Amino acid sequence: MKRFATILIIMILSLTASVCSAQGLTVIVDKIKNVEDKLDQVDAKLNGEIEKLNGRLSNFKPTVSSGSTESLKALQSQVNALSNELESIKGLLATSQEQQQVAYADLYLQLGQLGREITDLQASNNEEPPQYAGRGMPHVFEQSEETSAWNNPGLEISGFFDFVSSYEEAAFKNGNYSLGQAELDIAKELSENISVEAAIAYNSEDGVFELGAAIVDIHLFGEESDNAPLWNINGGGLVLGQFDVPFGIDLNYYPSIDRKLISGPSVVGYTHDGWNDFGVQYYIDVNFANFVTYWVNGYESSYEITELSLATEFGLSVGDEVDDTPLDAFGFRLGVSPVSLFEVGGSFATGWNEEHKNEMSLFGIDGQFEWSNLHVRTEYIVHQKHKTLAKEQDKGFYAQALYSFGKPFATFRYGGTRFDGVSNWAESFTFGAGYVLTDGAEVRAEYLINDANIPDNLSLQMVVGF
Repeated sequence: MKRFATILIIMILSLTASVCSAQGLTVIVDKIKNVEDKLDQVDAKLNGEIEKLNGRLSNFKPTVSSGSTESLKALQSQVNALSNELESIKGLLATSQEQQQVAYADLYLQLGQLGREITDLQASNNEEPPQYAGRGMPHVFEQSEETSAWNNPGLEISGFFDFVSSYEEAAFKNGNYSLGQAELDIAKELSENISVEAAIAYNSEDGVFELGAAIVDIHLFGEESDNAPLWNINGGGLVLGQFDVPFGIDLNYYPSIDRKLISGPSVVGYTHDGWNDFGVQYYIDVNFANFVTYWVNGYESSYEITELSLATEFGLSVGDEVDDTPLDAFGFRLGVSPVSLFEVGGSFATGWNEEHKNEMSLFGIDGQFEWSNLHVRTEYIVHQKHKTLAKEQDKGFYAQALYSFGKPFATFRYGGTRFDGVSNWAESFTFGAGYVLTDGAEVRAEYLINDANIPDNLSLQMVVGF
């Protein structure tokens, strides 16, 4: 590399010879040649040192017996001396990073072999391994940031997964074993104001892994930003990418590692069904309130033609699927905490089609209370579909309480859903209990009592997070 640089410099100087005196140009070229000669001398000296050290290592053969402590110490002393010589060579290698990597790799491998021989001798003598001087062995060769594939400071990797065993009916027959959720998350702070996150999640319905989230979070102000706090703002910023849409409060418990019950509220499944979408959101959190608003694509939605009169009127057939997925959707949630232990919130979302007509609307109110080991939360959701052929409205609620006794915990949820055209509520009662085996590992049990038309269910779960 240095020879190429020298030739390049000489060519540039030659091209400028028309504006430089011949005497001055000769002096400059002579100085460049002198520098190149000195570099060659450094290389030659370096090669000599490496060959000398390699020769010593190749000729060195340990001759101690397993019971000779004195010989073992002598061998250790020689290894320490070799390690010290490597440190002295480090300065000579400063002019050639590539040679430094090659030399270190070769010499450290040989030193590592000597270190293993020492360990074997000590094992036979039942002695504690010595503390090596200088760098540790045998894992002493350190790659630079450019050559290490895993060297990424600040990268956080986490995840979770759970296994579920489910039994239906009172006799608890027809057992089913399955993987519930599995997710791998990565996150990194690119700067004080920008962070990125991504998640690969298992889709249990299709049996495949897919992208669950991929966002860029730009911290505009608050504790996570280098901008000055304003109006007691704890945090605020802009999020772009794929994310769980912040409607209501159940999204905080979508991951099985965070949901103490095995199943989710039925009203969530029958309305927005854990809305995940692509778009942008803006959030802000102050001491007494939090607010988030978003603009996204709108979740996929369709319905089946079941009435002959509608099918005839619009030239369709009974059983046809009509796609009413919105072209775009907009929404927000506002949460207010009059006291530190309690929060009440309201959510709204709407989506429209290509003709700018409203396709769907979501309304919700929620509340949560936490005191000591008790956590209570509730939510009410109304889902309206402004279908092209007919309107439909589903609504429901749930109330859930969790109490922790330390490692054991117990939880209960009562919920109800009323579908369009049905006067009665479909109620459910869910009883759950669990035990924290260790930080990041829990076993849980749940008994779900459904409406008369739906079988009861007993589920067991093992969930781990890392």
